[in-house]
Amino acid sequence: MGAPAETPPTAVLAPIEHVRRAAFESVARACAFAALAVFTFVIGLSFDFGLAMRTGGVLSLLMLAVLLLKAHGAGTCDHRRTETWTLIDKANRPSAETAQWVVATVLRQTYLRFAQLTAATSAIFWALATMTALAS
Repeated sequence: MGAPAETPPTAVLAPIEHVRRAAFESVARACAFAALAVFTFVIGLSFDFGLAMRTGGVLSLLMLAVLLLKAHGAGTCDHRRTETWTLIDKANRPSAETAQWVVATVLRQTYLRFAQLTAATSAIFWALATMTALAS
């Protein structure tokens, strides 16, 4: 009697890895555009460092809220209507039986990972804003 396999067979791992890459590319692109908007706003307010940092903190928190909402709703949206699904080649897509679960799970994980990075960015903005306020 053989021991149960600890990892799924390669046939299952390959489509998941393609979904992971597509989800990362999709979410990273969206976050990069949002970060560009935040950065542009902060640079526009650079004449007042404290104001710029507070604004960066608020906008980062807004971005964090959007990412958390997207992670929360990842399981309810149709996987075929996501950018992640369109980025995967048809030959590398998961089977129809598991596609909804795989895409939703991977998207939720990806949104939460980027939410962690955004929270850290917001904390840095708020720390700099606090130090600026204490220094003046």
